[in-house]
Amino acid sequence: MTTKTEKASYTPGPWVLRIHREGNFPLFCIHKHRPMSAIGEPVVATVKGDNDEQANANARLIATVPELLEVCKELEMRLSLARMADQGSVDTMPVPLFLKKAREVIAKAEGKV
Repeated sequence: MTTKTEKASYTPGPWVLRIHREGNFPLFCIHKHRPMSAIGEPVVATVKGDNDEQANANARLIATVPELLEVCKELEMRLSLARMADQGSVDTMPVPLFLKKAREVIAKAEGKV
């Protein structure tokens, strides 16, 4: 487990969803994307659900996590810069709820909380 001062050590993205077969059942696996995928490439996660449709939807969502984190970080930075340009230091003014939530989610994803 990481501490609040350590950076989260996760498999860097992008991640991709690949559907494998295990007997008659689909196996929804998240892999680290590589231009030329090889058999036996590392699996980031194996995803399940109440049914195949739900498992596929869960896996698609999880596969986008690295990209979503990067978008959140960029959005937080740009909103902070825009607020500072308009009203001074972002640390001395009320921060909108969505900006606060973005910071909380980013910190959670990076293992800082």
